[in-house]
Amino acid sequence: MSAIRRIVFLAVCGLCILASLLFYARWIDPFDDQSFDSTKWLQSSPCSRGNMARDAARHTIGLFPSEVVDMLGVPAETRTNLDEHTQTLVYRIGAWPDRGIEHAELTVYINDCGLVQTASVFRVGESKPLHYFPNRG
Repeated sequence: MSAIRRIVFLAVCGLCILASLLFYARWIDPFDDQSFDSTKWLQSSPCSRGNMARDAARHTIGLFPSEVVDMLGVPAETRTNLDEHTQTLVYRIGAWPDRGIEHAELTVYINDCGLVQTASVFRVGESKPLHYFPNRG
């Protein structure tokens, strides 16, 4: 095989592998299948919200807790850290057993100034987030 054909062959193989990896990454991440829509979120069951979770997390940054509740509804759980004067709002967002995710939640962190500092998507029971959205401001 000539050098040019070999280079073209390797380039095509590389592109096919890259396309496969991108497709797989998109398939394996169920949290970005839909753009966030507050009305859909509020009308959906917790198990149906996961598809909007990444975009919902981005929409919460910099908001007051009351604005988050208006947008996402009442959280399934609210945690308060009295020592640090912070609060965490937890929203259940479903399960994907075929992807190794038994339960997931959107966690919204309120800082001591009373604003959303960060938001994360977690597998329940793990300490490392699947997706993390810090306040860039």
